[in-house]
Parts: sequence; C-alpha cells; structure tokens
Amino acid sequence: MFATGTSRYGGIAGRVLRETMTPGTFVTGLAVALPIGLLAIVSERAGSKVSPAALVQVAATLALARIALNGYAGQWRGTVFSKTGGSDFDVLTVAIRFVLLSSCWLIPLYLLGFRPGNTMESAGMMMMGMGGGEKALLGALYVMLVALSPPVFLIASVGASNIVDLFSAEYWRNTFGGRVGDIFLVYALYLGGLTMAVVLSLPLLVLVGARSGQGGILVGGAVGVYLLGFAVTLLGRLCGFFAASGGPGEEETADLDPSPILDVMAKADRPAQAKGGRTPVHRAVTRSAERDSRRLRASMPAVVAPNGRPVVTDAVGRVSKAEARFADDPDGAIEELRRLDAEYEPNPLVLCGLCRFLIGAGREDEAVRLADRAIPWSLARGSHRPAAEAYREFGERAGRLQLNDDDLLRIGNTLRTMLDLETAGRAYRAILDRRPSDAGAVKGMLQTAEAYVHGKGSPQDAIRVYDYLLERCPDSPLADFMHAGKEEAELRIARR
Repeated sequence: MFATGTSRYGGIAGRVLRETMTPGTFVTGLAVALPIGLLAIVSERAGSKVSPAALVQVAATLALARIALNGYAGQWRGTVFSKTGGSDFDVLTVAIRFVLLSSCWLIPLYLLGFRPGNTMESAGMMMMGMGGGEKALLGALYVMLVALSPPVFLIASVGASNIVDLFSAEYWRNTFGGRVGDIFLVYALYLGGLTMAVVLSLPLLVLVGARSGQGGILVGGAVGVYLLGFAVTLLGRLCGFFAASGGPGEEETADLDPSPILDVMAKADRPAQAKGGRTPVHRAVTRSAERDSRRLRASMPAVVAPNGRPVVTDAVGRVSKAEARFADDPDGAIEELRRLDAEYEPNPLVLCGLCRFLIGAGREDEAVRLADRAIPWSLARGSHRPAAEAYREFGERAGRLQLNDDDLLRIGNTLRTMLDLETAGRAYRAILDRRPSDAGAVKGMLQTAEAYVHGKGSPQDAIRVYDYLLERCPDSPLADFMHAGKEEAELRIARR
C-alpha cells in the first residue's frame, strides 16, 4: 500500500543476467537435455506412452528448483550440479510446491466440466452458450495467466518456509506487495534476454547451415542446449534472488565492507565507526552493490579469501548439521563453521550461521565483532535472509551492532517478508531513533502495522506501532496514513 514498487532488486537482476552468459549455462542445458533425450529414446523403444512434454516438464521443474535455491542462497554463478542452496531433498520440496501451485490452474477447468479423458467433448461443454468472441477472449485470458504464472509460483515456492505459506494471503502480500516493478523486471529480463540470445544465434545457424547441412544440425543442437540452459538458469536465478531480496525501500546505494570478515577472530583493530548512517570503513558502491566476486576476493587479504579456494557445496545442509550439533556441543559447532570458512571461499550462510552460534553460546563480544562485518557483506551479495536471521538472533542486544541505515532497512524488509514483524519493527526503530525523517523506515513500520491489523498479531500491536510513529515522526508526510491506520485498528477492537 505504501511501497513504491521498486527496489535494489534491479541491480541484482542486472548482474544475474550478466552472470548467466557463462560456459556453465551450457553445462546446465546439457544436464537437462540429456536425461530427456535418453528417457525419450528408452520410452519409444519400450513402447511406453510417456509424453516427451511430460519429461521436459519434470526435468525443467527440478532444474528450476535447484537454480532458484542456489540463487536464494546468494550464488551468482554455478551449474545445476551446485548444491549451494540445499540438498536434493530441498530441491524436491520446492519442485513439489511449484507443481502444487501450477496444478491450481486445473481447478477452474474441472469446475467448468473439463475431463482429461474426453478433451474435445469437455471443451465443447465448457464453451456451450458462448459466442465466438467470448470463447476467444476467455481462452486467450486463460492461456495468458497460465503462461505468466510460473515465475510467481517459483518465487513463492522458494521463499516459503512450509507448504502452509502457499495458502497464506499474508505470505503472498509480504512477498509481492508493492513489488510490481520488480516482478515486471523478472518478465522483461527473462523474455528480453532469451529473445536476444535467440536472435544473436540466428546468423551463426544460417552461416553454418548454408555451408554444411550436418554442421548446421550439430551447431543447431549445441545452440539449442545452450538456450535451454540459458532459459532455466536465468529464470531460476531471477526468482531465487527475488525471493531472497527485501523488497521496496531499498532504492539507495548499498555499502560494502571489503575488509577481512574474520580478522575479528584474530582481534584485529578496526577503525572507529559512527553510530548512524554510513561508516568510514564502508565503501559506497553502485545500486547493484555486488561487484564481480573475483574482484571482491582479490580485494581481501589472503587470510580471508585467497584465490583458488573452492566454493562450499551444500552450505544449507552443512550449516543445518552444525546447528543440530550446537545443542550438545556449541564449541564444536562453532569450530566446524570456522573450519568451513577457513577452507572454502567466504559464504553468507556460513558466516551468518557463525554469528548466530556465537550469540547463542553467550560469546556476545565475538558475535558483535563478526556480525558488524559479515551482515553488511552478506547483504551486499544479495543474501538478505541469512543476514536477517543473524540479526534476529541478537534480540534486544541488536543495538550493539554498528549497522548503517541502508543495511537495517534491508534487514527490516526481509524480516517483514519472513513474517517476523516484531524484529522487523526493531530494525526500523533503530533507523527512526537516529533519523526520524527516513521515509523507507516509516513505510516499513506502516506496512508492519498493517500486517498486525490483518492477522499477524493483533490490532493492539498495530496501535502500539502507530503511536510510536506519531510520537517519533509527527511531521512525516505519511502522518495521515498513521492516523487512518490507528483508527482502523481501534474500530476492529471496538467490533470485538
């Protein structure tokens, strides 16, 4: 209601498109195409009636789920074989959610009388009594909605914490509310990028095909495999980063601290930081805020990210395993994550998980020193959810963190999307206590109060938020919304 509809996701999406144009995209296409081809051959020789379209759908769904999960975990590059975003079970879970949402399009057809066993007769019954124009309009509208729904369904499937979220109006509102510009960007970049890739490949196909028919077939097959990988990788990663990003209120530039992430463990001295706004040790970067990962690693001392170290695989699974160990052996779990960070390239899930473990073990000073660097670094890489979870672990002690306003706003927006309204409000208040005129934080608080009114919490919680805003920001241009929202909450209480 109060969001502008645009966010820092535009810069993230631009880099996603750039990183898709790599050799790994061909590997992904080959990994999807080969099983389809082999299964189709086996099916034909065995006399099976398995539809090739069904094979394509299954393979594409699993590949999209894998790439989207990797994007959700902050991976810019990589193939469908990478397990940065989670295990194969996580992929299957996301794929099942996606299929479940997609199958919802069959419900209106079934209610109208469509039956798979008799397609033509069912279609005739459904259209009975309609004119030709009405049939064409209804059919075109239905096909358009079905064609446009996969990105939305994939985003919802990746971001959901469980299957119940898929049927929660509040979850959908928090995920997509005020982000019309971002979702349009997904469609524009995907369709535009794929169309341009096809157009650029046509001269090569024509040139080779004119000289050699067999060569044209080979080149055409290779191009087709690459385009398949391009389509899967681009759409999956766009949706994964969309689900992980914080949404509206992130228009300003991000801040990146390129200094060592874990030098705090060696008790290295840090430059003094100011209480609010941008700090001296942060470098302002462009809205994309994710400069090429190789340049980032090269800018770090060898103790943090020496060139050539491998990327940690199945970061989600390894952190989860360490978390299970933490209950009985906190020190061992902490050392496990430190070992991962020492042996592999820096990973947001590992670093933010280490922050959570340290605070959980009562080692607050160490946790604060690490979080002051790991959280901004993770946010700059687009890994908003791990950063938000690390911030949430601090609870009331989050005030010790030296985070600037941009980072706090992204954390608040992400936590609100995660339906953790109390901690989101804490992040927004940290901004407003320093800068009452911050429009992004005011909007975030208003959206938090609105979520309280509409089910997540109670109207009393919403009134508490509105009272804080009216006291802290009485001269805000959004004061009318504060008064109107408070009146609505009071009316809901009166009707009980």
